Amino acid sequence: MKHLVRFASLAIFIAIVATTPPLVRSARALQQNKADLGELNHIYYGIFSINAWKGQIAQIIYAEINRIDIKTTVKELKGTVENQLTVIIDKLNERIKEANRDSLGGKIKQLLINLVVDIEEVKKGVPGYADALIAEITKPETEKQVKSMATKQLKAYFAKTFEKQSTGHRDKILERNGATDIEMAKAVLAQKVELGIMSTRTDMMILISLSILLFSVVGLSRSRSRLNFVLLTLNLLILMAIGVSTPMIDLDARISEMSFFLLGHKIEFANQVLYFQSKSVIDVFLVMIRHQDILMKFVGVLMIGFSVIIPTIKLTSSLAYFFDVGNSRKSRLIDFFVFKSGKWSMADVMVVAIFMAYIGFSGIVTNQFAKIQELVPSEIVFISTNGTSLQPGFFAFLTYVILALVFSSMLGRVNDPKSDH
Repeated sequence: MKHLVRFASLAIFIAIVATTPPLVRSARALQQNKADLGELNHIYYGIFSINAWKGQIAQIIYAEINRIDIKTTVKELKGTVENQLTVIIDKLNERIKEANRDSLGGKIKQLLINLVVDIEEVKKGVPGYADALIAEITKPETEKQVKSMATKQLKAYFAKTFEKQSTGHRDKILERNGATDIEMAKAVLAQKVELGIMSTRTDMMILISLSILLFSVVGLSRSRSRLNFVLLTLNLLILMAIGVSTPMIDLDARISEMSFFLLGHKIEFANQVLYFQSKSVIDVFLVMIRHQDILMKFVGVLMIGFSVIIPTIKLTSSLAYFFDVGNSRKSRLIDFFVFKSGKWSMADVMVVAIFMAYIGFSGIVTNQFAKIQELVPSEIVFISTNGTSLQPGFFAFLTYVILALVFSSMLGRVNDPKSDH
């Protein structure tokens, strides 16, 4: 029985070790892909972007220009055209008279004009002139030219309306994903994220199940085998390492859709990210330690100390206690780390803090979005999304905390004579 337990424990641990690298790679890749997708969908490049609004409005105006029926429009203005032609004839006649008034030659020229040209007869032809003008304007080639001129002028106006945006980060994202444009990159990243979530979730479930199985096999057998205790310690170290090196929580607030109609055309902004962060404990520590504020550095050191360094020392001390290295079972320091440092490691506190942060942030986002929706006019469709979620790192660390308590209990039986050595 003793050898069977050792063999089973070793086989389970090997499976845990084999599962760990792909899980970490998958989780880190998923974190990067989510961050990239969040960047491309950020509200700064959408609702808050002059370029984004300009693009949609320009398409609407161009579409409206192409829909214009010049023939119908001009015919409706025939009366106006006739009035304008009459005014032009009168003004032209007055100008000619004014020019010929001050000289003998001019007066003779005006006399001949009056004899040859009857202005009232000319005015009678105005309807015909208007029809001819309308016929010329409504020719297909003329209509096409007018629309082309209007479109060209609008493009010139739109070219002067823009905002300067740094595209360096986005260009790197496109390059990383082999995409030629933003929409293509979004599609590629969305697929990567979907596959990454499935892969990471599966690997994490396997890892947690194997860890629980390993502790169950050793615990139920009441084995005091040195190999088994080493495997349990290494298993806890693996769970803790995964917990602090992979994201624990995604803070995600976004607008799924904001749309309304302008000139019968839909202006729409979809999947607008307001805020997104996906960081591990190590990521947060690095951000804090690089901060200029000394207080932030201090908090970062405390966080990594209580949540990583002390638990690691505790596990190391547990091994030393189990093997009684250098008569360590009589050492007060080893005794402190093994049996009394639980309240100082704060690992369980961090799990609760992360979980409460998840609940709190989720509640705040939901509440704020509800207030915004009350203020948005009914003509505007506004759909918000709270995508805040706990990530694999949290569940790995939670498993570590629970199994560490079980491990301490098992270690307390180390001097039990009934246990199998």
